[in-house]
Parts: sequence; structure tokens; C-alpha cells
Amino acid sequence: MLNLSIKRIFIYSVTVLLLVLFNFKVEAKSGNEGLEWLDWNKAQELAKTDKDKIIFIDVYTDWCGWCKKMDKDTYENEEIIKMIRKKFLAVKLNPEKDAKYKVDDMEVSGSQLLNMLTNNQQMGYPTILFIIPKTRVVYPMAGYQNAVDFKATLEKIMVNSKGK
Repeated sequence: MLNLSIKRIFIYSVTVLLLVLFNFKVEAKSGNEGLEWLDWNKAQELAKTDKDKIIFIDVYTDWCGWCKKMDKDTYENEEIIKMIRKKFLAVKLNPEKDAKYKVDDMEVSGSQLLNMLTNNQQMGYPTILFIIPKTRVVYPMAGYQNAVDFKATLEKIMVNSKGK
């Protein structure tokens, strides 16, 4: 009887220990390795003080399959994450959400902001926008890009931002 209780206590202790270690590992991984997505308003504030960073906006919708694929295939890629963290302010913008954004002294909806940034051009989803804060030049790019193609896009944008 005593031997059976010791086995149960041992099994219970090992199970609890494994659960604690597993939860710690999951939290440690998800806590620091992904992109830090900002909203438009926060990115605008940060861009005022760090004009060397390029604003990168991922325009998406909840129903867009290619947007979800890009989230998984491209934005979870370690090399892409490192590049974005170093040179960009990453923004997620869903123009279908009921939110307000600041542009100079105006307050606009997500769809109004998108129209302002793309000069009223309809581009589909996902759309990627790059804004050079120093010059306020906007580079729009429509469509899905895998990690290899997106790395080349980021490199091209970084070169273009230096020439402005």
C-alpha cells in the first residue's frame, strides 16, 4: 500500500514538473522571437524620433487566405524577423476593422488611411506598404511573397531609402 502511494506521488510530481517545463518553454519561445507588430498611431510616434527606420505596413483582412499564409511562411522566418527588427517599424493594418487612426491633425478609418496611403488605388490583399519617414515616400506592393522574395523586397527598400 505504501509502495503504491509513493509511485503515485512520483508520477504526479514528474507530470507536474513536465507541464511546468513545457509551459515555460512555450512562453519563452513566443515571448521574444516573433515580430513586434505596432498599430499605425504607435508607429507614427516612433517614426518621429527614429527617422532611420522604415515603416512597414502589412495590410490584411481576417478572411484573406494569402494573408494568413504570408503570416506563417514569411513573417515567422527568422531572417525576415531579424531584418524587420533592425530597420523597420512593423505595422498590421486591417482596413475592415472599426478603428481610428491619426494622420497629421485628422482622425480617419482604416479604409480611409489605406486609400490615403495608396492614392485610392485598389490593390487587394495582402498589400505591403513601405513608408520612408524622412521623405514620406510610399512604396506599395500587392500580393503574397514567400520569405526569399520578401527578403529581396526588404533589401531593395533599404537601398531605396538611403538614396532619398
